[in-house]
Amino acid sequence: MKAWNNLVSTLLLTLICVLIPKAVLASDSGYSGSWSDSAKSSTVAMSKGYIKIIAPQDGKVLKSERGDKLKYDVQLSPDGNHLHVYVDGNKPIIDHKVKGCPCAITLPPLSPGKHTVAIKEATKHHHLTGLASSVTFDVK
Repeated sequence: MKAWNNLVSTLLLTLICVLIPKAVLASDSGYSGSWSDSAKSSTVAMSKGYIKIIAPQDGKVLKSERGDKLKYDVQLSPDGNHLHVYVDGNKPIIDHKVKGCPCAITLPPLSPGKHTVAIKEATKHHHLTGLASSVTFDVK
C-alpha cells in the first residue's frame, strides 16, 4: 500500500509541477515546443524575432529609379534561417547575410509609381515563418 501511495504522490507532483505549467505556457504564448525548450519563458519571448524596415519609409517618395537601398534590421526567430525580399510581389531576392544588422540590399530598378517591398523570414527549406514587414512608397 505504501508503494502505491508513493506512486500516486509522484504522479500528482508530476502533473502539478510539469504538465499543467506546460499546458498553460503553451496556451498563453502560442508556443508549441517541448517543455525543455520553453522552461525559460523569458528567453522564448525574447527570441521570437523581428524585422524592421529602416528605409525607404512607408509613404515616402523616392526620386531615383535605380540604386535605391532597402535598409532593415532583423533578429531571426528560432525557426528562421534567411530572408525573402519581395518587390511588388515578384520572385524573391534571397538574403542569407542577416548577421550583424542593420543590413541593406540594392533594390532592382523601379519604374515611376507606387511600389511595395515585403521582407519575410524563411526556414532553411524556404518555408515562410510568418515573421514579416512591408513598406509602400512612390518613385517619381
